[in-house]
Amino acid sequence: MSLVAAAVGTMVGCSLVMGEVPAKDRAGLTDQDAGDSGVRDSSEWDTSIEADADAAEASVQDATPEVGPCADGAPEQVFFEDRDGDGYGVSNVTRTGCEPPSTGTWAIRGRDCNDNHADVHPEQPDYFEQPWRVDEERFSFDYDCSGIESAKPGQSQAPSACTGLCSGVRGFKEAPARVGIGLVDPYCGSNVIRECALITCTLSEMTGSVYFVCK
Repeated sequence: MSLVAAAVGTMVGCSLVMGEVPAKDRAGLTDQDAGDSGVRDSSEWDTSIEADADAAEASVQDATPEVGPCADGAPEQVFFEDRDGDGYGVSNVTRTGCEPPSTGTWAIRGRDCNDNHADVHPEQPDYFEQPWRVDEERFSFDYDCSGIESAKPGQSQAPSACTGLCSGVRGFKEAPARVGIGLVDPYCGSNVIRECALITCTLSEMTGSVYFVCK
């Protein structure tokens, strides 16, 4: 045999040893042998990574702000009919949309308890000398629609009698009785000052231009 032939035979023999296991030998491999080889069936793959990715994507989608139907992406808004134009409307007449209706006056705030009187509305900061008319029989000082007539702080209320109070006590007398709405303050609207005179302990009254103001 020539040297070339011997070399070829040697190379063929090496490839057989280093190469793939012959089919007759593969048949004898056990499942444990296959597992030890590091090759795993696709059914054995760990799916936790995919599950975590799906959860993260869902979280991002939930955190994404919802885009509204209006031109700037804002949601539609509720508008309240505001007949007196004070910036507050009645809660029982509303329209929903991107813009207020083209006719009439509309506000983005409701809860106005008298939409025919511009001084009467929630968050009214001022106090008033005269009540507003609810109907033929009722008059109210509830100018801020809180359900309560609130007196301006610092106003004095006079006692109903001077007995034991002979020290110059002075304040507003109760106003004439009236029917209002909510909690009524009996001093609201009074312009009568009552005073218990010092020493003589007599009760005097005087009508003036200063009123007990409320809202």
